[in-house]
Amino acid sequence: MPASVTPPSDKDVHRKRRAHTKSRRGCGNCKLRRIKCDEAKPRCKKCLEYGVACNYGPAGGVSTGELVLSFGGVSHIEPPRKAAVSTNQTMMDMINYSLRQSPTSAQGVALVYQLDMDDMQLLDKFHSRTVLSIGTDKTRSLYQAESFRLACMHPFLMHLVLGFTIMHDRSLSPKTKRQTHSELYHWYYGTAIFNSKIPAPLTRSEKDAMWISSTILGAGSIGSIDATDAEECWPLKDRPSTEPDWLTMSEGKNEIYQLADLASSESGLKQLVDVCVDDFFSSTSKGAFLRYLPQELVEVLGLTDPSSYATSPYYVSADILSRLMPFEYTESTLLKFITFLSHMTPEFKNLFNARDPGALLLMAYWFAKACSYQLWWSWRRTVLECQAICLYLERNHGDLPHLEKILRFPKSRIGLATC
Repeated sequence: MPASVTPPSDKDVHRKRRAHTKSRRGCGNCKLRRIKCDEAKPRCKKCLEYGVACNYGPAGGVSTGELVLSFGGVSHIEPPRKAAVSTNQTMMDMINYSLRQSPTSAQGVALVYQLDMDDMQLLDKFHSRTVLSIGTDKTRSLYQAESFRLACMHPFLMHLVLGFTIMHDRSLSPKTKRQTHSELYHWYYGTAIFNSKIPAPLTRSEKDAMWISSTILGAGSIGSIDATDAEECWPLKDRPSTEPDWLTMSEGKNEIYQLADLASSESGLKQLVDVCVDDFFSSTSKGAFLRYLPQELVEVLGLTDPSSYATSPYYVSADILSRLMPFEYTESTLLKFITFLSHMTPEFKNLFNARDPGALLLMAYWFAKACSYQLWWSWRRTVLECQAICLYLERNHGDLPHLEKILRFPKSRIGLATC
Protein backbone atom coordinates (compact mmCIF):
# COMPACT_ATOMS: atom_id res chain seq x y z
CA MET A 1 0.00 0.00 0.00
CA PRO A 2 1.50 3.41 -0.89
CA ALA A 3 2.62 5.42 2.13
CA SER A 4 0.59 8.39 1.05
CA VAL A 5 -2.68 6.47 1.46
CA THR A 6 -3.97 6.46 5.02
CA PRO A 7 -6.50 3.74 5.95
CA PRO A 8 -9.73 5.07 7.45
CA SER A 9 -9.80 5.18 11.22
CA ASP A 10 -12.61 3.65 13.29
CA LYS A 11 -13.78 7.17 13.93
CA ASP A 12 -14.10 7.80 10.22
CA VAL A 13 -15.90 4.52 9.57
CA HIS A 14 -18.51 5.19 12.20
CA ARG A 15 -18.83 8.90 11.47
CA LYS A 16 -22.47 9.99 11.70
CA ARG A 17 -24.16 11.29 8.59
CA ARG A 18 -24.81 15.03 8.71
CA ALA A 19 -28.49 15.78 9.16
CA HIS A 20 -30.07 17.51 6.20
CA THR A 21 -33.48 18.67 5.15
CA LYS A 22 -35.23 16.31 2.71
CA SER A 23 -37.28 17.67 -0.15
CA ARG A 24 -40.84 16.49 0.37
CA ARG A 25 -42.31 18.88 -2.16
CA GLY A 26 -40.14 17.92 -5.10
CA CYS A 27 -41.47 16.92 -8.48
CA GLY A 28 -42.47 13.35 -9.35
CA ASN A 29 -39.67 12.70 -11.82
CA CYS A 30 -36.94 13.71 -9.35
CA LYS A 31 -38.49 11.40 -6.74
CA LEU A 32 -38.57 8.59 -9.25
CA ARG A 33 -34.92 9.16 -10.22
CA ARG A 34 -34.01 9.55 -6.50
CA ILE A 35 -32.27 12.87 -6.92
CA LYS A 36 -32.70 16.10 -4.97
CA CYS A 37 -35.19 18.44 -6.61
CA ASP A 38 -34.55 22.19 -6.51
CA GLU A 39 -38.35 22.68 -6.42
CA ALA A 40 -38.24 25.48 -9.00
CA LYS A 41 -41.64 26.31 -10.44
CA PRO A 42 -43.24 25.69 -12.84
CA ARG A 43 -40.50 23.19 -13.78
CA CYS A 44 -37.36 22.29 -11.90
CA LYS A 45 -33.88 22.61 -13.42
CA LYS A 46 -33.15 18.87 -13.19
CA CYS A 47 -36.08 18.01 -15.44
CA LEU A 48 -35.21 20.80 -17.86
CA GLU A 49 -31.65 19.46 -18.13
CA TYR A 50 -32.84 15.92 -18.80
CA GLY A 51 -35.52 16.99 -21.25
CA VAL A 52 -38.48 15.39 -19.47
CA ALA A 53 -41.74 16.95 -18.38
CA CYS A 54 -41.88 18.16 -14.78
CA ASN A 55 -44.89 17.61 -12.55
CA TYR A 56 -45.78 18.61 -9.00
CA GLY A 57 -48.60 17.82 -6.62
CA PRO A 58 -50.53 14.58 -5.97
CA ALA A 59 -50.22 13.52 -9.60
CA GLY A 60 -46.47 13.79 -9.29
CA GLY A 61 -46.07 11.42 -6.38
CA VAL A 62 -44.59 7.99 -6.92
CA SER A 63 -47.19 5.29 -6.45
CA THR A 64 -47.37 1.65 -7.33
CA GLY A 65 -47.94 1.11 -11.01
CA GLU A 66 -47.72 4.82 -11.90
CA LEU A 67 -45.05 6.18 -14.17
CA VAL A 68 -44.46 9.78 -13.16
CA LEU A 69 -44.54 11.40 -16.58
CA SER A 70 -46.68 14.30 -17.67
CA PHE A 71 -48.83 13.99 -20.78
CA GLY A 72 -50.62 17.19 -21.63
CA GLY A 73 -53.26 16.24 -24.19
CA VAL A 74 -50.69 14.80 -26.57
CA SER A 75 -47.69 13.17 -24.95
CA HIS A 76 -44.29 14.61 -25.78
CA ILE A 77 -40.67 14.63 -24.69
CA GLU A 78 -38.94 17.99 -24.81
CA PRO A 79 -35.45 18.12 -26.30
CA PRO A 80 -32.82 18.44 -23.57
CA ARG A 81 -31.04 21.73 -23.06
CA LYS A 82 -27.90 20.00 -21.84
CA ALA A 83 -28.32 16.29 -21.33
CA ALA A 84 -25.50 14.46 -19.57
CA VAL A 85 -26.99 11.15 -20.69
CA SER A 86 -29.18 10.03 -23.55
CA THR A 87 -32.75 11.22 -23.15
CA ASN A 88 -33.97 8.01 -24.79
CA GLN A 89 -32.00 5.93 -22.30
CA THR A 90 -33.40 7.94 -19.40
CA MET A 91 -36.93 7.62 -20.69
CA MET A 92 -36.54 3.89 -21.32
CA ASP A 93 -35.23 3.36 -17.77
CA MET A 94 -38.17 5.25 -16.34
CA ILE A 95 -40.69 3.26 -18.38
CA ASN A 96 -39.06 -0.05 -17.46
CA TYR A 97 -39.12 0.96 -13.79
CA SER A 98 -42.83 1.70 -14.05
CA LEU A 99 -43.55 -1.62 -15.77
CA ARG A 100 -41.71 -3.47 -12.98
CA GLN A 101 -43.92 -1.72 -10.42
CA SER A 102 -47.16 -2.61 -12.23
CA PRO A 103 -49.82 -4.86 -10.68
CA THR A 104 -48.90 -7.45 -13.34
CA SER A 105 -45.49 -7.91 -11.72
CA ALA A 106 -47.26 -9.65 -8.82
CA GLN A 107 -48.24 -12.41 -11.27
CA GLY A 108 -44.61 -13.14 -12.07
CA VAL A 109 -41.51 -11.24 -13.11
CA ALA A 110 -41.43 -13.12 -16.43
CA LEU A 111 -44.63 -11.36 -17.47
CA VAL A 112 -43.09 -7.90 -17.11
CA TYR A 113 -41.47 -7.01 -20.41
CA GLN A 114 -38.49 -4.65 -20.40
CA LEU A 115 -38.01 -2.32 -23.34
CA ASP A 116 -34.85 -1.92 -25.39
CA MET A 117 -33.92 0.83 -27.85
CA ASP A 118 -35.67 -0.91 -30.75
CA ASP A 119 -38.86 -0.91 -28.68
CA MET A 120 -38.44 2.81 -28.01
CA GLN A 121 -38.41 3.38 -31.76
CA LEU A 122 -41.61 1.35 -32.05
CA LEU A 123 -43.20 3.40 -29.29
CA ASP A 124 -42.34 6.58 -31.17
CA LYS A 125 -43.96 5.14 -34.32
CA PHE A 126 -47.03 4.13 -32.33
CA HIS A 127 -47.43 7.59 -30.84
CA SER A 128 -46.79 9.57 -34.02
CA ARG A 129 -48.50 7.25 -36.53
CA THR A 130 -50.16 3.97 -35.57
CA VAL A 131 -52.40 5.15 -32.72
CA LEU A 132 -53.88 7.76 -35.07
CA SER A 133 -55.56 4.93 -36.98
CA ILE A 134 -57.90 4.04 -34.10
CA GLY A 135 -60.77 6.11 -32.80
CA THR A 136 -62.71 8.86 -34.53
CA ASP A 137 -61.88 12.44 -35.37
CA LYS A 138 -63.30 13.37 -31.93
CA THR A 139 -61.37 10.80 -29.89
CA ARG A 140 -58.06 10.34 -31.68
CA SER A 141 -56.08 12.78 -29.53
CA LEU A 142 -57.39 11.17 -26.33
CA TYR A 143 -56.39 7.70 -27.55
CA GLN A 144 -52.99 9.10 -28.50
CA ALA A 145 -52.28 10.50 -25.04
CA GLU A 146 -53.88 7.81 -22.89
CA SER A 147 -52.66 4.78 -24.87
CA PHE A 148 -49.06 5.88 -24.50
CA ARG A 149 -49.42 6.75 -20.81
CA LEU A 150 -51.24 3.55 -19.88
CA ALA A 151 -48.90 1.34 -21.92
CA CYS A 152 -46.04 2.65 -19.77
CA MET A 153 -47.92 1.43 -16.69
CA HIS A 154 -49.33 -1.94 -17.79
CA PRO A 155 -47.29 -4.68 -19.50
CA PHE A 156 -50.28 -6.27 -21.28
CA LEU A 157 -51.05 -3.01 -23.09
CA MET A 158 -47.37 -2.42 -23.82
CA HIS A 159 -47.18 -5.81 -25.55
CA LEU A 160 -50.25 -5.03 -27.64
CA VAL A 161 -49.01 -1.56 -28.55
CA LEU A 162 -45.71 -3.02 -29.77
CA GLY A 163 -47.40 -5.89 -31.63
CA PHE A 164 -49.89 -3.55 -33.31
CA THR A 165 -47.10 -1.20 -34.39
CA ILE A 166 -45.05 -4.06 -35.85
CA MET A 167 -48.18 -5.16 -37.74
CA HIS A 168 -48.48 -1.63 -39.10
CA ASP A 169 -44.84 -1.67 -40.20
CA ARG A 170 -45.46 -4.99 -41.94
CA SER A 171 -48.50 -3.61 -43.78
CA LEU A 172 -46.34 -0.81 -45.18
CA SER A 173 -43.55 -3.13 -46.31
CA PRO A 174 -43.65 -4.55 -49.85
CA LYS A 175 -41.60 -7.56 -48.69
CA THR A 176 -42.76 -8.72 -45.25
CA LYS A 177 -46.33 -10.05 -45.41
CA ARG A 178 -46.17 -12.86 -42.85
CA GLN A 179 -46.15 -12.20 -39.12
CA THR A 180 -42.67 -11.90 -37.64
CA HIS A 181 -41.49 -13.66 -34.49
CA SER A 182 -41.49 -10.42 -32.49
CA GLU A 183 -45.02 -9.58 -33.61
CA LEU A 184 -46.31 -13.01 -32.62
CA TYR A 185 -44.44 -12.77 -29.31
CA HIS A 186 -46.11 -9.49 -28.35
CA TRP A 187 -49.58 -10.55 -29.51
CA TYR A 188 -49.28 -13.81 -27.52
CA TYR A 189 -48.17 -12.28 -24.23
CA GLY A 190 -50.39 -9.23 -24.53
CA THR A 191 -53.45 -11.39 -25.16
CA ALA A 192 -52.56 -13.93 -22.45
CA ILE A 193 -52.11 -11.30 -19.74
CA PHE A 194 -55.19 -9.42 -20.95
CA ASN A 195 -57.33 -12.56 -20.65
CA SER A 196 -55.96 -13.28 -17.17
CA LYS A 197 -57.08 -9.81 -16.05
CA ILE A 198 -60.73 -10.18 -17.07
CA PRO A 199 -61.93 -12.16 -14.03
CA ALA A 200 -59.59 -10.40 -11.57
CA PRO A 201 -60.17 -7.24 -9.50
CA LEU A 202 -58.88 -4.26 -11.47
CA THR A 203 -57.54 -0.85 -10.55
CA ARG A 204 -59.03 2.19 -12.29
CA SER A 205 -56.06 2.57 -14.64
CA GLU A 206 -56.16 -1.17 -15.43
CA LYS A 207 -59.81 -0.80 -16.49
CA ASP A 208 -58.89 2.02 -18.87
CA ALA A 209 -55.96 -0.03 -20.18
CA MET A 210 -58.28 -3.00 -20.73
CA TRP A 211 -60.56 -0.89 -22.94
CA ILE A 212 -57.69 0.39 -25.07
CA SER A 213 -56.34 -3.17 -25.26
CA SER A 214 -59.70 -4.43 -26.52
CA THR A 215 -59.70 -1.71 -29.17
CA ILE A 216 -56.23 -2.71 -30.36
CA LEU A 217 -57.12 -6.43 -30.25
CA GLY A 218 -60.25 -5.76 -32.30
CA ALA A 219 -58.35 -3.82 -34.95
CA GLY A 220 -55.53 -6.36 -34.93
CA SER A 221 -57.90 -9.30 -35.41
CA ILE A 222 -59.48 -7.62 -38.44
CA GLY A 223 -56.02 -6.89 -39.82
CA SER A 224 -54.83 -10.48 -39.32
CA ILE A 225 -55.60 -11.89 -42.74
CA ASP A 226 -52.98 -13.80 -44.73
CA ALA A 227 -54.95 -14.05 -47.98
CA THR A 228 -53.77 -12.03 -50.95
CA ASP A 229 -56.77 -12.61 -53.22
CA ALA A 230 -60.44 -13.55 -52.91
CA GLU A 231 -59.89 -17.20 -53.85
CA GLU A 232 -57.90 -17.69 -50.63
CA CYS A 233 -60.59 -16.07 -48.47
CA TRP A 234 -63.53 -17.29 -46.44
CA PRO A 235 -66.21 -18.33 -47.44
CA LEU A 236 -64.50 -19.79 -50.53
CA LYS A 237 -61.92 -21.36 -48.20
CA ASP A 238 -62.07 -22.34 -44.55
CA ARG A 239 -60.45 -19.83 -42.22
CA PRO A 240 -56.87 -20.75 -41.21
CA SER A 241 -56.62 -22.05 -37.64
CA THR A 242 -54.02 -19.35 -36.95
CA GLU A 243 -56.38 -16.54 -37.93
CA PRO A 244 -58.32 -14.96 -35.03
CA ASP A 245 -62.11 -14.87 -35.09
CA TRP A 246 -62.48 -11.16 -35.73
CA LEU A 247 -66.27 -11.21 -35.26
CA THR A 248 -65.90 -12.74 -31.80
CA MET A 249 -63.34 -10.08 -30.93
CA SER A 250 -65.75 -7.35 -32.04
CA GLU A 251 -68.54 -8.90 -29.98
CA GLY A 252 -66.25 -9.25 -26.94
CA LYS A 253 -65.72 -5.50 -26.79
CA ASN A 254 -69.26 -5.16 -25.41
CA GLU A 255 -68.23 -7.15 -22.33
CA ILE A 256 -65.02 -5.15 -21.88
CA TYR A 257 -66.99 -1.92 -22.15
CA GLN A 258 -69.12 -2.99 -19.19
CA LEU A 259 -66.04 -4.08 -17.26
CA ALA A 260 -64.12 -0.86 -17.96
CA ASP A 261 -66.95 1.43 -16.79
CA LEU A 262 -65.68 4.35 -18.85
CA ALA A 263 -68.56 6.53 -17.65
CA SER A 264 -66.97 6.66 -14.19
CA SER A 265 -65.81 10.13 -13.18
CA GLU A 266 -62.45 8.57 -12.24
CA SER A 267 -61.82 7.17 -15.72
CA GLY A 268 -59.21 8.90 -17.83
CA LEU A 269 -61.29 7.85 -20.84
CA LYS A 270 -64.60 9.33 -19.71
CA GLN A 271 -64.43 11.78 -22.60
CA LEU A 272 -64.94 8.83 -24.98
CA VAL A 273 -68.42 8.36 -23.55
CA ASP A 274 -69.17 12.08 -23.39
CA VAL A 275 -68.31 12.87 -27.01
CA CYS A 276 -69.41 9.63 -28.66
CA VAL A 277 -72.82 9.00 -27.11
CA ASP A 278 -74.61 10.32 -30.22
CA ASP A 279 -72.29 8.66 -32.75
CA PHE A 280 -73.75 5.17 -32.38
CA PHE A 281 -77.00 3.84 -33.78
CA SER A 282 -79.53 2.30 -31.43
CA SER A 283 -80.02 -1.43 -31.97
CA THR A 284 -83.39 -0.93 -33.70
CA SER A 285 -85.21 1.97 -35.33
CA LYS A 286 -88.85 2.93 -35.26
CA GLY A 287 -90.82 3.03 -38.48
CA ALA A 288 -87.90 2.90 -40.94
CA PHE A 289 -89.09 -0.40 -42.47
CA LEU A 290 -85.73 -1.11 -44.18
CA ARG A 291 -86.41 1.59 -46.77
CA TYR A 292 -82.75 2.04 -47.82
CA LEU A 293 -82.23 -1.62 -48.74
CA PRO A 294 -83.08 -2.95 -52.22
CA GLN A 295 -86.56 -4.43 -52.24
CA GLU A 296 -85.16 -7.62 -53.80
CA LEU A 297 -82.85 -8.10 -50.82
CA VAL A 298 -85.68 -7.50 -48.35
CA GLU A 299 -87.71 -10.18 -50.14
CA VAL A 300 -84.86 -12.73 -50.03
CA LEU A 301 -84.56 -12.09 -46.29
CA GLY A 302 -88.30 -12.62 -45.78
CA LEU A 303 -88.74 -9.16 -44.24
CA THR A 304 -91.45 -7.67 -46.45
CA ASP A 305 -94.01 -8.03 -43.64
CA PRO A 306 -93.17 -5.97 -40.50
CA SER A 307 -94.91 -8.61 -38.37
CA SER A 308 -91.95 -10.92 -39.12
CA TYR A 309 -89.36 -8.56 -37.63
CA ALA A 310 -89.62 -9.81 -34.07
CA THR A 311 -88.79 -13.41 -34.98
CA SER A 312 -86.39 -12.91 -37.89
CA PRO A 313 -82.66 -13.57 -37.22
CA TYR A 314 -81.88 -11.05 -39.99
CA TYR A 315 -83.91 -8.07 -38.81
CA VAL A 316 -81.56 -6.32 -36.35
CA SER A 317 -78.62 -6.46 -38.78
CA ALA A 318 -80.79 -5.55 -41.78
CA ASP A 319 -82.28 -2.59 -39.91
CA ILE A 320 -78.87 -1.18 -38.92
CA LEU A 321 -77.53 -1.76 -42.43
CA SER A 322 -80.51 0.09 -43.93
CA ARG A 323 -79.77 3.12 -41.76
CA LEU A 324 -76.07 2.98 -42.76
CA MET A 325 -76.75 3.07 -46.49
CA PRO A 326 -77.06 6.90 -46.77
CA PHE A 327 -73.67 7.33 -45.01
CA GLU A 328 -70.13 6.91 -46.23
CA TYR A 329 -67.70 5.14 -43.90
CA THR A 330 -65.31 7.86 -42.65
CA GLU A 331 -63.48 8.77 -39.47
CA SER A 332 -66.59 10.71 -38.44
CA THR A 333 -69.09 7.89 -39.03
CA LEU A 334 -66.90 4.99 -37.92
CA LEU A 335 -68.89 4.30 -34.76
CA LYS A 336 -72.15 4.09 -36.69
CA PHE A 337 -70.65 1.34 -38.82
CA ILE A 338 -69.24 -0.41 -35.75
CA THR A 339 -72.83 -0.60 -34.46
CA PHE A 340 -73.52 -3.22 -37.13
CA LEU A 341 -70.85 -5.50 -35.62
CA SER A 342 -71.51 -4.78 -31.95
CA HIS A 343 -75.27 -5.47 -32.24
CA MET A 344 -74.94 -8.66 -34.26
CA THR A 345 -77.15 -11.27 -32.60
CA PRO A 346 -75.83 -14.79 -31.86
CA GLU A 347 -78.45 -16.21 -34.26
CA PHE A 348 -77.24 -14.01 -37.10
CA LYS A 349 -73.58 -14.75 -36.35
CA ASN A 350 -74.29 -18.50 -36.43
CA LEU A 351 -75.98 -18.12 -39.80
CA PHE A 352 -73.05 -16.11 -41.14
CA ASN A 353 -70.49 -18.68 -39.98
CA ALA A 354 -72.64 -21.42 -41.55
CA ARG A 355 -72.46 -19.55 -44.90
CA ASP A 356 -76.20 -18.81 -44.93
CA PRO A 357 -76.90 -16.79 -48.12
CA GLY A 358 -79.09 -14.18 -46.38
CA ALA A 359 -76.46 -13.45 -43.75
CA LEU A 360 -73.73 -13.41 -46.39
CA LEU A 361 -75.65 -10.85 -48.45
CA LEU A 362 -75.99 -8.49 -45.49
CA MET A 363 -72.29 -8.83 -44.68
CA ALA A 364 -71.38 -8.24 -48.33
CA TYR A 365 -73.29 -4.94 -48.23
CA TRP A 366 -71.58 -3.92 -44.98
CA PHE A 367 -68.14 -4.80 -46.39
CA ALA A 368 -68.96 -2.86 -49.56
CA LYS A 369 -69.77 0.24 -47.51
CA ALA A 370 -66.79 -0.20 -45.16
CA CYS A 371 -64.15 -0.60 -47.87
CA SER A 372 -64.47 3.06 -48.88
CA TYR A 373 -62.54 4.02 -45.70
CA GLN A 374 -59.07 2.70 -46.49
CA LEU A 375 -57.76 2.04 -42.99
CA TRP A 376 -54.56 0.01 -43.15
CA TRP A 377 -55.85 -2.62 -40.71
CA SER A 378 -59.33 -3.13 -42.19
CA TRP A 379 -59.30 -2.35 -45.90
CA ARG A 380 -57.78 -5.61 -47.18
CA ARG A 381 -60.27 -7.79 -45.28
CA THR A 382 -63.31 -5.74 -46.29
CA VAL A 383 -62.37 -5.88 -49.97
CA LEU A 384 -61.20 -9.51 -50.19
CA GLU A 385 -63.99 -11.04 -48.09
CA CYS A 386 -66.61 -9.00 -49.92
CA GLN A 387 -65.24 -10.30 -53.23
CA ALA A 388 -65.14 -13.85 -51.85
CA ILE A 389 -68.76 -13.66 -50.65
CA CYS A 390 -69.97 -12.43 -54.03
CA LEU A 391 -68.11 -15.22 -55.85
CA TYR A 392 -69.32 -17.84 -53.35
CA LEU A 393 -72.95 -16.82 -53.76
CA GLU A 394 -72.73 -16.82 -57.55
CA ARG A 395 -71.15 -20.29 -57.58
CA ASN A 396 -73.29 -21.94 -54.90
CA HIS A 397 -76.59 -20.01 -54.79
CA GLY A 398 -77.08 -18.90 -58.37
CA ASP A 399 -80.75 -19.86 -58.15
CA LEU A 400 -81.42 -17.26 -55.44
CA PRO A 401 -84.12 -14.85 -56.72
CA HIS A 402 -82.74 -11.56 -58.07
CA LEU A 403 -79.17 -12.50 -57.04
CA GLU A 404 -77.54 -10.71 -59.97
CA LYS A 405 -79.38 -7.48 -59.22
CA ILE A 406 -78.76 -7.71 -55.46
CA LEU A 407 -75.01 -8.15 -56.00
CA ARG A 408 -74.64 -5.16 -58.29
CA PHE A 409 -74.01 -2.75 -55.44
CA PRO A 410 -71.29 -4.68 -53.56
CA LYS A 411 -69.57 -5.77 -56.79
CA SER A 412 -69.43 -2.19 -58.04
CA ARG A 413 -67.73 -1.08 -54.82
CA ILE A 414 -64.98 -3.71 -54.79
CA GLY A 415 -63.94 -3.85 -58.41
CA LEU A 416 -65.71 -7.02 -59.56
CA ALA A 417 -67.07 -6.87 -63.10
CA THR A 418 -70.84 -6.63 -63.35
CA CYS A 419 -73.00 -7.59 -66.32
